[in-house]
Amino acid sequence: MYISIVHSAQVQRGASMVEFLIATPLLLYLGMSVVQLGLIYHAKSILNYATFEAARTGAVNNAQVDTMRKELGFRMAPIFGGDGSLQDGSNAIVRSVVIANDPSATSIEILNPTAASFAEHGELQDVTDNHGNRRQVSAIPNSHLRVRNHTEIKSDGLNIQDANLLKIRTTFGYQMRLPVLDMRIPGMDFALRSVMMKVDPDNWMYYIRGMLPLQSTATVRMQSESWDSQLPPPAARVFDSMYEWTVEEIERQENRAPSSAELEPEANQTDNECNENGLASHVVIQHRGDTECHQDSPAAFVPKPEETLC
Repeated sequence: MYISIVHSAQVQRGASMVEFLIATPLLLYLGMSVVQLGLIYHAKSILNYATFEAARTGAVNNAQVDTMRKELGFRMAPIFGGDGSLQDGSNAIVRSVVIANDPSATSIEILNPTAASFAEHGELQDVTDNHGNRRQVSAIPNSHLRVRNHTEIKSDGLNIQDANLLKIRTTFGYQMRLPVLDMRIPGMDFALRSVMMKVDPDNWMYYIRGMLPLQSTATVRMQSESWDSQLPPPAARVFDSMYEWTVEEIERQENRAPSSAELEPEANQTDNECNENGLASHVVIQHRGDTECHQDSPAAFVPKPEETLC
């Protein structure tokens, strides 16, 4: 009996270590998952508030998406945290504004008014936007809504009062913070993103960057006329400006005349070729960028303004 007990104890030696190695990663993963779910809920709450504030900003700015993006960026700053200092607060605001203005990380979609609403209720106007640009837009009237006929339903299914409701949907790419859960597992990130893109193909641009798309909607009544024309996102405008500047610089470099500093190496190269060929007395003549070698002649030794002796 004693021998069997000793043998059993020897067989079970080290079992607790094996159980610890198996259970610990699972418990750590479960604990981090709970924490990450809390962070996602916190981000979703901030997104709901930021979306409502962005809609309020759009209501007084002709439903322009660029102004709503700016407001959304300011309101999403708490997601990036900080210790309450001015430096960390400024860094959080800058990071939030950059992501909010990145079309591949944040999108704002206007659900109402629709294109049909602008076609039925809109009026063509020449307006000046917040950037000082003059353009022609289709604007839905916003004045005297109380006395306008609310029983007149157009083909879009809305009356003029309902056409003045602004409804937006924002999609924010949330970058998960905790390890193992941030879609950056070595060897598994491609598989995880591929599965998510198959399940939710409409948000593939977020999954391919390792982001979790969070959505929120908000509805407010317009306090200004709605414009159908939208400016492209700031990132797209910056890219277009850089592209135009690059094209202009390339064309300017191709069309400009060669300078004297660029022609001088060509003259030296031709001079060396003349000496290597054994022609002791040659004249290198430069005329409008062309370089020629001439053999000895009585006229070759007469210096001229555009001639150099070699």
